Amino acid sequence: MHVDLTIRADYLPAWRTFEGVRELIQNARDAEVEMGVPMVVRHDAAKSVLVVRNDGASIPHEALLIGYSTKSNDPRLIGRFGEGLKLGVLALVRDGREVVIRNGPEVWTPAIRRSPGFDADVLGFDIRRGRTDRGGLEVEVQGLGADDWAAMRRSFLFLLDREPGEGPAPERFVTPKGSVLTGPDMAEQLYVKGIRVGRNERLVMGYDLLDADLDRDRRMIEPHSLSARLREVWSHAALHDDAMFATFYELLSLGSGDVEGFQLSAPWRDADLAARVAKEFRRRHGERAFPVSTAEALQDLEFHLWKGVVVPEPMRKLAEVAMGTLSDLRGRLRHEVVQSVERTSLAPAERRALDGALALLARGCAVPAEHVRVAVFRDPHIQGLWAAPDILVARRVLADKDQTLLVLVHEAAHREGGDDGRKEHVDNVEEIWSRIVRALRRERVQAAA
Repeated sequence: MHVDLTIRADYLPAWRTFEGVRELIQNARDAEVEMGVPMVVRHDAAKSVLVVRNDGASIPHEALLIGYSTKSNDPRLIGRFGEGLKLGVLALVRDGREVVIRNGPEVWTPAIRRSPGFDADVLGFDIRRGRTDRGGLEVEVQGLGADDWAAMRRSFLFLLDREPGEGPAPERFVTPKGSVLTGPDMAEQLYVKGIRVGRNERLVMGYDLLDADLDRDRRMIEPHSLSARLREVWSHAALHDDAMFATFYELLSLGSGDVEGFQLSAPWRDADLAARVAKEFRRRHGERAFPVSTAEALQDLEFHLWKGVVVPEPMRKLAEVAMGTLSDLRGRLRHEVVQSVERTSLAPAERRALDGALALLARGCAVPAEHVRVAVFRDPHIQGLWAAPDILVARRVLADKDQTLLVLVHEAAHREGGDDGRKEHVDNVEEIWSRIVRALRRERVQAAA
């Protein structure tokens, strides 16, 4: 029996022998995972023959239909389109490889021939009965030399893992989202579910992802997807192993493609990792160091006696989850106290201004004297600050007793609620002044009497 497929011989022109072998091994691997039929991949160097076999498996004639597939939606499976066998065989035959499929009692022999019905060159199968060994499904690819197979074999991690005699299995750190391939021979290599999908020169490490957005050619088609997947892998690896965290920190320092995903949104997801990165950053650069992305920010920080460190964007974005933004730091520095001044250190005129203001304030608001402190702020424009439970007054304000009272009233109003500019705070300021004025009037009336 001969069956012509509705696949033109020139379909997927970029596919050659490797793509064909890849599809055959992918199908065999999926069958092993889904149905428990053991996969055997064997290369005979003397005969230049590769054999891919599933013991106990077979496929019906319907498998030659485009769109036919028995695969479930099992996330462990590699294939999705149900066309691996057909397209793989097409690539091999078109590239001059002889292929023989032994399927149950039948032998399938594919070839490209002219179809009278379609008036085009198509892939077809001659199917005949008479196979004596009916034990499973076996695909034989002839004309594949030892060097060719040795190069291809590195593209299948599950083959390297199961055949230790052929060389050491790849070193890896496993996470729920995929593995980091830590061996130097795996640098820049990308695998998905154990099959190599390409090389990315922007990466330092290699990876075997459990899921990724691929096209039919098994090429990575969405850089954003890759960044997101690598972020998931490193979010786990860097938190669960000290050596992996050290590697992760170095990748952040380099700004490599491995960690670009940490520039993405939703930084709260990485709060624990961010805290560890911030701790390591301070250990290396000092407690008064801060990560910045531009050289322009360095001078501003140096003015405030801080050390700016220019780092790649992924590190800055991740560190600021724990350390705050540069804008946050500037806000904190504006209110930073560089000196606390004891009352005994004040000049007589300064003490009189402070004591007089406190006496008036007491008429409108009960603020214990011990909770009013004199300070020198880093920002010379700051006159006072509410730092619960204390009121801080800038020392320079004490040169003017009226200004001292104004600052005390303003900050004392914060004790009763409301931020600067809010109606609640404005109302509290007015209420304190009203109490002070009423108290002074009563005192004047009492004195006159």
